[in-house]
Amino acid sequence: MTTYTFSMDLRVHDEHAIRQLARQQAINDGLGDEIADEFMDEDINDITDCLQMILDPSCIEGAEILGSAAECTAIDWAE
Repeated sequence: MTTYTFSMDLRVHDEHAIRQLARQQAINDGLGDEIADEFMDEDINDITDCLQMILDPSCIEGAEILGSAAECTAIDWAE
């Protein structure tokens, strides 16, 4: 077996849209409305939690995800 690492840099332009996508993904994954709604609350879930919910499919046919992480690496204060 071979292990691969995949990296992605992502700039978020609309945090609300990301939160809505994360909420919908949680519902699609069967996590329930209560947990899904937590993705809309920035006091409970950081935007990196939302990105991880959207981008980590948890299951890929023919592969095993060994781990995943999301972090904020730069903030554009000019916005």
